[in-house]
Amino acid sequence: MDTPQGGSDPVESNPSSSPVFIVSNFWKDFKKASAEEKLRLFNSLLKGYQEEIDNLTQRAKFGENTFLNIYQKLYEAPDPYPGLASIT
Repeated sequence: MDTPQGGSDPVESNPSSSPVFIVSNFWKDFKKASAEEKLRLFNSLLKGYQEEIDNLTQRAKFGENTFLNIYQKLYEAPDPYPGLASIT
């Protein structure tokens, strides 16, 4: 995920790069591999999972910060009730 600011999600633009597709293909190759190859493939899968967790953590932090910034601005905004009450 190169664009944590809410850009287009690469999973939506290319279904072959979706995590489900990648893991599905991984298990097909994993079943056919030798013992040494399975160890190498498993290590790469583990690294891929860790990268995905890091990306999700980064997105969550970005979302939390955005929410808190908006909440703070709304909290500091003046109460609109007196102005609206004077109009009616």
